[in-house]
Amino acid sequence: MALLYDSVREINPMKETWSIKIKVIRLWTTPDFYNPENHSIEIGDKIQATVKRSLLLRFGPILHEGSIYSISRFGVGQPSGDYRHGRL
Repeated sequence: MALLYDSVREINPMKETWSIKIKVIRLWTTPDFYNPENHSIEIGDKIQATVKRSLLLRFGPILHEGSIYSISRFGVGQPSGDYRHGRL
């Protein structure tokens, strides 16, 4: 049975869980200005997220540029603070 994936363009805070397939084009992290326990992570030029430090320590070492990953069972929140991303 083939896995069904959601389109990255469809991601929004209204659904509680998502399942996507991504290719990591560029990957880097920067500390969150407002909360040092969080880090911003950017995957390619379409996905930008705030990730708890504990999750970054756990999953960061296994993410590699140029690789393809299935990511599932995650939620999305409303943008907050002064930073707003552009439309996907």
